[in-house]
Amino acid sequence: MAVVYNWAGLAPPPPGADLDIAEVSSSREWAGGDDVLIISGSVTNTAADARALPPLRVTLFDAANRQVQESIVEAEKPVLAAKETVHFSVRIVSPASTARRMVVSFDTTAAEAS
Repeated sequence: MAVVYNWAGLAPPPPGADLDIAEVSSSREWAGGDDVLIISGSVTNTAADARALPPLRVTLFDAANRQVQESIVEAEKPVLAAKETVHFSVRIVSPASTARRMVVSFDTTAAEAS
């Protein structure tokens, strides 16, 4: 049935469409003897109507640009109203010591599998 809706141009926007991830920053702290990487930022719905907020994927890369760790977290708010902004904070306990760079994106694997 989804194919018919896609063909007719009535398909819902893909996960993450019209959502902007911004103001991403990171910090570190020690908690209970563990190194903790804290990644925070915001997601803004730039559309004129509500959008579903997919889980966030935080990927860590080493100096050679190889993926060394990944964390997927559910959004605290499943839907963002038009023009709404929500802030996020992701905590990764014991991040890979070789990590040098991070990327925050939307996890669309569940949507792609359906």
